Amino acid sequence: MQRISLRRTIGGDTVQLMLDRAPEQISLRASVRDHTTARRVDPGELRALDEAVAAAHVPVSPGGAADPTSGGVSLTLHFEGLESHFHWTGDPPKGWEPLGRIAESLLALQDGSGKGT
Repeated sequence: MQRISLRRTIGGDTVQLMLDRAPEQISLRASVRDHTTARRVDPGELRALDEAVAAAHVPVSPGGAADPTSGGVSLTLHFEGLESHFHWTGDPPKGWEPLGRIAESLLALQDGSGKGT
């Protein structure tokens, strides 16, 4: 199974998303404030997200430390037993722009547009 999870905090509002890709179904779970929704995702909705993931080549660290407790964006990618965690505040740091595109594509799925940026 593949999983992408995202936590984005702006001001006092936090959005948490988890996209699970299992052979039998693709599902998206979203939590905004105290409200959680879940839905199946049509594979066609994943085009922008798949393109963003396939194109992502990022350095392990952009330089400088980010505090994951300070809000901002936390992105975790799980593929074939491997897991990578990334965190930034504001715009993605130089070199991590592809991760920002992955985050935006995942947020577009929550909005229902599936287009991303």
